[in-house]
Amino acid sequence: MPLPPPFWLRQNPWYNWLLLAAVVGFSLAIVRVGVLITDWNKTFYDALAAFDGRAMPALILEYLVYITLVTAFVACGNWLRKVLLFRWREHLTGGEQQRISLTRALITRPDILFLDEATNQLDDDSATALLRLLKSELPDTLVIGISHQPPVKALFDRREDLAAFAEN
Repeated sequence: MPLPPPFWLRQNPWYNWLLLAAVVGFSLAIVRVGVLITDWNKTFYDALAAFDGRAMPALILEYLVYITLVTAFVACGNWLRKVLLFRWREHLTGGEQQRISLTRALITRPDILFLDEATNQLDDDSATALLRLLKSELPDTLVIGISHQPPVKALFDRREDLAAFAEN
């Protein structure tokens, strides 16, 4: 089975690259405004030291412009970053998303792990291998799982059939 092309080469690659460039651009703009604020800081303290009250309104207005720019750049950059993240998530198949979520569980090592059809996008062999890995790597984690895959069900030490509680 051939590997799928990476996210940056799939559908609408120019749009994805443009989003990334915009995110980087906003980050660089924040750095640039930070440099301008540092320059402003020197001018402000020089005006304070010289008791130059006439320069204060212009300096305060300049500072407000810088803060407005930083706020706008941060908000726009974060929004574009989230758009890019959502596009990347949509790019992943269900199986890839499930593998990533199980990888997060291996990294964070939770006390309790709820798996609601967490392997339904995987074939039985892959699902079984992943759950065995979870079991060996997270021995102190309570795993509560819901699955319709018989090989996956067999991996759990205790099973409860909730069909008796269903309303007719």
